[in-house]
Amino acid sequence: MGVVYLVGAGPGDEGLFTVRGRALLESADCVVYDRLGAPGLLGLTKPGCECIDVGKTARHHTMPQAQIEELLIQKAAQHAVVVRLKGGDPFVFGRGGEELAALRRAGVAAEVVPGVSSALAGPASEGIPLTHRGVAAGFRVMTAQDKNGQIPPLDFEGMARTGETLVFLMSLSRVGELAERLLSAGKCPDTPAAVLSNATMPGADVLTAPLNEIGAALAKRPLPSPGMLVVGDVVALRDTLCGGKLSGRRFLVPVIGPAPSRLAPMLRAEGARVVEYPVGRIVLCPKALTRGMLERASALVFTSRHGAEGFFAGLDALALDSRALAGKRLYTVGEATAEALCAHGLRADGVANPATSHALGELLCRELTAQDCVLLARAAGLGEDALCQTLSAHCAVMTAEVYENVPCEDQSVRGEADSVCFASASAVHRTVKALGTAVLAGRRLYAIGPKTAKALSEYGFAAVTAKQNDLQGLVCAILRDQETPVK
Repeated sequence: MGVVYLVGAGPGDEGLFTVRGRALLESADCVVYDRLGAPGLLGLTKPGCECIDVGKTARHHTMPQAQIEELLIQKAAQHAVVVRLKGGDPFVFGRGGEELAALRRAGVAAEVVPGVSSALAGPASEGIPLTHRGVAAGFRVMTAQDKNGQIPPLDFEGMARTGETLVFLMSLSRVGELAERLLSAGKCPDTPAAVLSNATMPGADVLTAPLNEIGAALAKRPLPSPGMLVVGDVVALRDTLCGGKLSGRRFLVPVIGPAPSRLAPMLRAEGARVVEYPVGRIVLCPKALTRGMLERASALVFTSRHGAEGFFAGLDALALDSRALAGKRLYTVGEATAEALCAHGLRADGVANPATSHALGELLCRELTAQDCVLLARAAGLGEDALCQTLSAHCAVMTAEVYENVPCEDQSVRGEADSVCFASASAVHRTVKALGTAVLAGRRLYAIGPKTAKALSEYGFAAVTAKQNDLQGLVCAILRDQETPVK
C-alpha cells in the first residue's frame, strides 16, 4: 500500500500553497483534487501523474463523499504516493477528518498536511485583521451551511454578546439571514460587516456596510461565489490597513511561463488588485544545444531567464555541467537574467544596462573581437532579429533555440481590470491573439520598455513606458502615472 497525503491547497492564491504541499504534489503518482481556486497547482505534477476531479459545487457533486473515501483506498493500493488535494485546510470544513478516519480503518498510511484556510487568508488579504489589540481578542469561524444547505444551530446569542470577530464561511447566499439572526439576538446594528468574494484569487471583491445594512447592500450589488461574511469592529480597520498607492486599481497582467509572476506581488505590495492571465507557457528544448556549439563558442549570450534555463537543460542533456564553460565569457541582458546564471553558480562577465537588445549589442561589440564566436541562447522562431544582425556584422554568431514560447489555450479572464501591464512584446502579441484588441481598449496600458511599447503601437495603442527596462522600472512608471495620469 502507498501513502495518502491529505494536502491543503490553500485559499486560492497559488503563492499561498505550502512548501511541503508543493513537494508532495511534485512527487505524486496520483492526485485526487477538489474544485480548486488555484487550478495551476495541477501543473506542478510530474508527467504521467493520474489526476482525478472529485470537486463539489453548491448543487452538484462529481462524486459522493463515501465514494471519494473508497477511491483513496483503491489508489493507495495502486500508487506509492497519493495526494488528496483539498481547498483551504483539510480540517477546516474540508471533511478531512472523515477521509482520514476511513483511511485509518482500511489500514492505509496517511498524513495530513495543513493548508492556509480562507478563514484566515481572506480577511487578511483585504486588510481585515481577525484580532487586534483593543478591538478584538479572538475570533470564531463557522460554516453557514449544514449538509442540507441550511444554517446550522449556531450560538447567535453568544455571538451577539461577544466582541470577537465572527467569520461565516460558505455564506454568500445566507448573508441577509445571518445578519437578521445576529440582530435578533441583540448584536449592535452598527457593527461593521464585510462580504468577501473570491478572496486572494483573481477577481477578488469586497463589500462593506453596517450589519443592519449588509444584506440589502449585497442584494443591490451581488458578488460571485465563493464568499464569506466577516462581522466585527476589526472590519472598520480596513480603510487604514488596506492602503497603498495603487489601492483601488485593478491590473491585468498577461503571464508567459509559470504563475504567480514576479510582477504581480510587486503590484499587490502597493495595494493593487491583480488578475494574472496565462498567455504563453515555456517549453524547454534541450536538444537544441550541441557539443559542437560549446566547443566553438568563446562567448555565451543570454537574453532572458528562460534562455538560461533552456541552456542549462541542454547542458544536462549532454551529460555536462558548468565545467564545460571554462574559459568562456558570459553576457546577459539585465540583472534578472544575470540572477538566473547565479542560480547555477555562475556570474556574468557583462550585463547590459538598460536591459535592452540594443544595449546588449553595444556591450558585445565593445567587449568582443572579430575572432570571437558567440553562442546566443534564445527562443525559437525569432529569425534574424536586430541583435543577430548587429553581432553578425562584428563576429561569428551561432543560435541555439533552447526554448519555445507556446500559446496557452484560450480561457476567460476572471475579474475586471482598469489597466494592463506588459512585461514583454511577446506577451502583447499573445494577449491580442487570445483575447483580441478589445481587452486593450479603454484601459490604461503599461509597457516594460520601448520594444514592448512598439508592439502595442502595432495594434494602434499607446502605453506608458518604463524608463528603466525591468520590472522595478515598470512599477515605478505605474506609480508615477498614478500621481500624474496620462491622457
